[in-house]
Amino acid sequence: MSSLRAILIADDLTGSLDSIAPFAAMGLKSLTAVTPDALTDALAMSPDVIAVNLGTRELSAETARARIRTATRALGNAAGSGSVWIKKIDSRLKGPIAAELASMSGLLPFTRVLVCPAIPELGRIVSGGHLRGAGVPVDLPVAATVGTDLPCDVPD
Repeated sequence: MSSLRAILIADDLTGSLDSIAPFAAMGLKSLTAVTPDALTDALAMSPDVIAVNLGTRELSAETARARIRTATRALGNAAGSGSVWIKKIDSRLKGPIAAELASMSGLLPFTRVLVCPAIPELGRIVSGGHLRGAGVPVDLPVAATVGTDLPCDVPD
């Protein structure tokens, strides 16, 4: 099995598919595990890039933490030293994002996270550290909402 160039952990299936599509468009062997249970079979196919749908957006923080720990451990065994890790989040900051990031950062040697929950094509942007626009009833402070203890870079 070759080491993974990129690893995408998503909170829903649509997000995992949307996130991996650009890698496939670049000609990289890209696979999506539609459930965490499908990770072993997907990794056995030696992809360059893998996405996994954890289905955590509507779950409790405790359940989300457990799922992300399991997936991160499994994917960490296939990751190379240069693997890029991406935690795909909802563009309106829905779900237990803080719990997921905390679980990942407890298992991986991250020193910083970049958080950008935007879809400019839908009028949803990050400006001044706040998420605003279509589908966001009030401006949301991104760093405070994701609640990580790591330094959090939020694009302006």
